[in-house]
Amino acid sequence: MSDELFDTRLWFYSGHGIAKLHGCIVKLIKAPVLRGLEVDELDYCPDTGTAEIQPVRCARRDMTRDEIWCCDALLLSLCPR
Repeated sequence: MSDELFDTRLWFYSGHGIAKLHGCIVKLIKAPVLRGLEVDELDYCPDTGTAEIQPVRCARRDMTRDEIWCCDALLLSLCPR
């Protein structure tokens, strides 16, 4: 999935990722922590309905509503309007 196709995107894999909101792009060099939950990987793209997470030492799964809210809050904190 190309980051350039979407207005909102948050992903992290293999030690790097991006936070993108309204044209603002911030490179991530460490995994985000969502309300105390450490993650190995995540992929959040509301434009496509993608919301997957892999917490540390756990299997990949769909995000909960709270985790989605945390992703939105993180995006707003990293990319204020």
